[in-house]
Amino acid sequence: MDDRQDLSRDDDLDVIQAAYREKVKDIFKVLADALSIGENDRASQQRFQRALLMAKKARDLALEAARES
Repeated sequence: MDDRQDLSRDDDLDVIQAAYREKVKDIFKVLADALSIGENDRASQQRFQRALLMAKKARDLALEAARES
């Protein structure tokens, strides 16, 4: 594998990590908004946990695919 392919893969990995960080920010904002309008703490927390789990799963699958290509 040449250096250009390594750099491209590294760029892809960086983009995936950055997208994950942005998604976590969005998920947090949804949690904060739900709490601010009086939604039940436990329900808000459970929705946050589900969304975070899916974001992590998507990140991990994308990273795996990028590393394999």
